Amino acid sequence: MNIIGIIAEYNPFHNGHLYMMEKIRAQFPDSVLIIIMSGSFCQRGEIAVLDKWTRAALAINGGADIVFELPFAFASRSGEFFAKGAVSILDRLNIVDMLAFGSEYSDLNYLLKIANSIDDTSIQEKIHNETAKGASYAAALTEALEENFDESANILRSPNAILAISYLRAIKKINSKIEPLIIERKSVGHNDLISIGSFASATAVREELAKTNPDYSLLQKILPPKTFEAVKNPNLLYSHEKLFAPLAVKLYTTPIEKLQGIYGVNEGLENRILNAVKTSASIAEVIEKTSSKRYSKSRINRTATHILTDFTKEAAKKIDEADELYARLMAFNEKGARILGSIKEKSFIPIVEKTSRFITEGDLRKNPANLSPLQLSLFYDIRGTFLQCVAKNSFENPAKDFFISPIYIKSRYPSTAFGGPPPLSGEAQK
Repeated sequence: MNIIGIIAEYNPFHNGHLYMMEKIRAQFPDSVLIIIMSGSFCQRGEIAVLDKWTRAALAINGGADIVFELPFAFASRSGEFFAKGAVSILDRLNIVDMLAFGSEYSDLNYLLKIANSIDDTSIQEKIHNETAKGASYAAALTEALEENFDESANILRSPNAILAISYLRAIKKINSKIEPLIIERKSVGHNDLISIGSFASATAVREELAKTNPDYSLLQKILPPKTFEAVKNPNLLYSHEKLFAPLAVKLYTTPIEKLQGIYGVNEGLENRILNAVKTSASIAEVIEKTSSKRYSKSRINRTATHILTDFTKEAAKKIDEADELYARLMAFNEKGARILGSIKEKSFIPIVEKTSRFITEGDLRKNPANLSPLQLSLFYDIRGTFLQCVAKNSFENPAKDFFISPIYIKSRYPSTAFGGPPPLSGEAQK
């Protein structure tokens, strides 16, 4: 039996994700699929359009066996931290054989050459020189690699290939025995805004959902049935744009020295964002006015999210240096339940099933500096959920992390439709 990990956001789960799982199943019929999935916020700093429990349940419906949450401290940062955090969790579960990921480029040896070269002294010097001139990290990396790899510029323009390289680099850095498994992407790219047949990117799905009158006939064609049932229910959707007012208030009322302590804020970026807020009517407009050759839109989005959650440089450093990881269980099926026992027995990190056993609601009101590194990481996971609750049409209890249990789905395609909150297993958390 092969234990295969997948790192994902499922924002939301679409036919491309379903295709990937089916390709893995075709190659490894008896495999167990373990997902490390972003929580309330995703790597580009945007809020997830569905909550993490719903997205985890949709992943199980689509063929996954277990879904764990990728902590906010990694999920909302650059690709390097995103990849390292997720790969490290999979590695320390001490049961995963392979890491599967999609890429437009299926030549593993070539991707490995690129990944292995990034830490070379000459490459790092070129990256430093280019960023010092004002280039973004991605642009600097592309420039630095072009001399050594003819196709690197094209490859690095593909977000999935960039992540693939980040995963390979992370596997090497932590000396993991996990083997990479490339699933070649078909039809549409990661950020394409078009659909081809029954396939479309998650970006295209989110763009459609953001419209005043979404084309539900299109969405029904490009989404699995359960995902379509979820996204057509406006009471289940979250909008990143609803965070514009909270962001404006936060920027106007937070002392400048505190803003300068936020992760990602440097070189007066806090003033740049504030000035854009003063003349904007939406987050999209703020991002457009603030981004530049030096600051990508994703970088600005992530920084805005860190400002809203008070994710500080000090907190990031404490979490990174302590390296106290955990695997927070979100959802699982029958096969996942059978393998969970082995995971708990072999894992080098704790499996979080009941949040209050690690951090309490009272701890959230303490000075974060007094929390352990593991508690601090959970603290920001929960803050992310709090903030996501603001971005919804109807009120919901922001303390969901304390009373929603991991979701158990007995069969792959349960009859229960997503007409409300995800189905829960057993009693609510105490």
